[in-house]
Amino acid sequence: MEYLFKKYKADCTVFFETGTHIGTSIQSAYDLGFERIISIEMQERFYDYCMERFQPLDAWEQIKLFLGRSEDNIEKLVQEWVNGRAMFWLDAHENNSPYKLEIEAILKHPKKNHIILVDDIKTYYIDTDWIKNKLLKYNPNYKFKIYEEKSLVCTV
Repeated sequence: MEYLFKKYKADCTVFFETGTHIGTSIQSAYDLGFERIISIEMQERFYDYCMERFQPLDAWEQIKLFLGRSEDNIEKLVQEWVNGRAMFWLDAHENNSPYKLEIEAILKHPKKNHIILVDDIKTYYIDTDWIKNKLLKYNPNYKFKIYEEKSLVCTV
């Protein structure tokens, strides 16, 4: 996904991910020079792995990892940690995707021009029309594109 992040990064200073897994996206965001990287992971084994993986980078001011469910934490974390335009990589899945709750939380942020990337849209039956309608209510300048029939890209 590094290509996708690089292509749409523009002036985003914050990378916010739901679903850390083994930290591949964190590494990509770090390599692309995001000023702040935030990731939420619900599985303790992946969280622990990433805590150890990124410890040597001495980047804890730049990288913030959180253990928990994205739908329980995203609203608070967005308000506390997103201090500029952000790229959101919504990739939290277990049996379904909490994308609606995640997007609702993002839209409570004062900025309404974040880049939002939603992964695995076919696997988890993501309602892309719901996303489009919801974002357009807040900012009619949003544009939408499907990337490789896998991810929805929402840009301003």
